[in-house]
Amino acid sequence: MYCTAYGPGSSIRFVVPGAILDTAPKLNCRAKRRPVLFFKMRATDKYTPSRIVERFAEQIAHAAKGFPILDVACGSGRNTDVFVRLGCNVICLDKNLSQIESRYSQETMPSRLKLLKADLINDPWPVGVASVGGIINIHFLLPNLFSAFAESLIAGGYLVIETVPGCGGNYVQLPKANQLRTALSHMFEFEFYKENPAGPAACEAVTVRLAVKRKSNRESPSQ
Repeated sequence: MYCTAYGPGSSIRFVVPGAILDTAPKLNCRAKRRPVLFFKMRATDKYTPSRIVERFAEQIAHAAKGFPILDVACGSGRNTDVFVRLGCNVICLDKNLSQIESRYSQETMPSRLKLLKADLINDPWPVGVASVGGIINIHFLLPNLFSAFAESLIAGGYLVIETVPGCGGNYVQLPKANQLRTALSHMFEFEFYKENPAGPAACEAVTVRLAVKRKSNRESPSQ
């Protein structure tokens, strides 16, 4: 699988484990491409936690005040493991839980784990109001869930989001610059926010990593 770094009149392709193949429909983005950016890439596998999760894990666990951490679209549970090691209860939420189930037998499943199956696109949000102490949302971006995240988080609880990387055709799934900051600012206080451009410049797509805390005022945006 390949990622592409754009350069003037050319491109560089390099292999990235787990990258999404460029099979998405193309947007009409024919503007001049950005200069090539050279950067280090971290060797990862499906059990390697996200860097932003590792960075904020202790703060997330402390702010949770004993409430469980919710791992949205948990996949293999690579980020769940971080919080289990910190002594947190974790709810693993996904449409397909087979990856995490395959790692444990009934006897070896950590007692701190709760598996919750739901289709996050089509099913009702399955988590109660002010019932979780932190939410991890890595590589599954669905802005329609942001209000549900805010309702389910306790005041002061962390929400950590990381979009998919800007590889190949992934840019068609990515937000525009400042889109996530604007969408979350009325419900959360920002502790960390990082954008990087991705794809053709005319598309204005960005990858995002962020860590925010739920504001204590639980009024809806319309009030």
